[in-house]
Amino acid sequence: MMGVVGTVLAFVVVLVILVLVHELGHFVAAKLSGITVQEFGIGFPPRIASITWHGTRYSINAVPLGGFVKMLGEDGEGDAERMRGRGLSPAAVERAMAGAFNRKPIWLRIVVLVAGVAMNFLLAVVLFAGVAGQPRPNQVGPLTISVIQQPSPAKEEGLRVGDRIVAADGQSFGGRSIELTQYIASHAGQVVTLTVDRGERRLEINLTPRVLNDADRASGKGPVGIEWTSQDGPAPASNPLDAIGKGFDAAATIAVQIPGALGHTVLGLIGVVPNTGEAWGPIGIAPVTGYVL
Repeated sequence: MMGVVGTVLAFVVVLVILVLVHELGHFVAAKLSGITVQEFGIGFPPRIASITWHGTRYSINAVPLGGFVKMLGEDGEGDAERMRGRGLSPAAVERAMAGAFNRKPIWLRIVVLVAGVAMNFLLAVVLFAGVAGQPRPNQVGPLTISVIQQPSPAKEEGLRVGDRIVAADGQSFGGRSIELTQYIASHAGQVVTLTVDRGERRLEINLTPRVLNDADRASGKGPVGIEWTSQDGPAPASNPLDAIGKGFDAAATIAVQIPGALGHTVLGLIGVVPNTGEAWGPIGIAPVTGYVL
């Protein structure tokens, strides 16, 4: 029961953050464009509490599923008609509608609409940059031996399943297993000293990665003769600017992948391409949110 509650709460929190950031983009762009923002709401009505400041009502609402921005003129001339119905003079209506969304140039309206997506992208950049900027211990590498081939240099020199290779020739490569394995492969035919954690012990094991031809590689042989598991994440950033750059790259990569994956899913649903997997909506996403958090 507590697991279900935690999943629901995590889903609500994530959804609220995503929607509020999106709506904040619309809000800021509208304000900077001189558009009259009638209300910025957290959650959806009924309204619980609100305050009006500089002509905009800021409200907290009962349904905690995101938020909204209400701009004057979003429904065309409907707001102008309602003003006339309340008895405002034509001149007063025109003065009020000068800040209406529908009275602004088309390019400016497009900017306001796109600002929501832009804010979500910036949020992704910030989150990825935060991850990339986290310090990672580089004295313990993530490469853990899961299988040892026989015969192989690994078997001959006494490596065991469960050993963790943390460095080669004294280089830890920031704990990144890909760089570590590339280094070992590039020294085929040469003696390489591996630093290995085995339980509580740290060992130095000398071995010579074997030189492979195409047939060896096709048969599944490796330079050392091991299979391994890894917990690699994004490479750590060296400074804040590097973290921002890595965050932008990661967000841009996903931004490009999402339309492609969506198109592939749609084509699969209509039978044009196979193996599209499942298309999830909010209900399907909710349990995954619980696992991730």
